[in-house]
Order: sequence, then structure tokens, then C-alpha cells
Amino acid sequence: MEDVYRQAAEPEERLEKCVLCGRTVSVWRESHISERRYYVEGAGQLCARCFYDVYQNELAF
Repeated sequence: MEDVYRQAAEPEERLEKCVLCGRTVSVWRESHISERRYYVEGAGQLCARCFYDVYQNELAF
């Protein structure tokens, strides 16, 4: 029975998490960075909300 629960949780473990807030992002860990949205080189994967929170202020100047 434990194997069933492990298999159900496995896909989420293979997804990236936002480096700022920890939310699960719908990006596979195995995907190349050139195929990702909201990836910041040198920092890591961001969720859409954190990406816009960080870069919205930068674009206003």
C-alpha cells in the first residue's frame, strides 16, 4: 500500500519549486533552462508571482 502513495507523490517531487516562496512550479526538474519560463540565471526557478513582484519594480524605472 505504501508503494501506491509513493507513486502518487512522485510526479510532484520531480517538479521545481520557486526559490523565493517555495511554491511548486509546473516545470520539470529535468527540463533545460532555455525551455523554462520565469527562470533567472544565477538564482533559479521562480513562480510567476515572484517573478513579476521582483521585475515589475525594475521595469517601472
